[in-house]
Amino acid sequence: MQIKSNINAINKHFLRSIVFGVLISSVTVSLLLFICTFLFVISGKYPESIIEYITLVFLAVGGFVGGNAGGRIYKSNGILVGGIIGIIMFIIIILSGLISNFASLSIFTLYKFIILVVLSALGGIMGVNKKDKIHIK
Repeated sequence: MQIKSNINAINKHFLRSIVFGVLISSVTVSLLLFICTFLFVISGKYPESIIEYITLVFLAVGGFVGGNAGGRIYKSNGILVGGIIGIIMFIIIILSGLISNFASLSIFTLYKFIILVVLSALGGIMGVNKKDKIHIK
């Protein structure tokens, strides 16, 4: 009985770290996109040629922040937690783009996947190695 309850607690804690990491990553990317859009509207300039690159940078920052938070919550296996957060973020972004008919699959799709998974995993590693942990009950 004791072993089974410990496994359930570990699984719940793992899922909790993934969910919070994805939420934090999503909020970070959304805030960065909002600020950038606001600045474009104020300035009246819309640099179409660099929009994809700006998006890649924002995804990198959001993936790192989400992976870091997930790693700090789970306190171990940062590369696994961060990688899963990056993959889930990629799936969310691709599905939302395909559903809205706004995005098509291109070389930037591969870049987004690589950037999200690698930087989320790196953030997870950094989060696990951070001295102060995030405690979510």
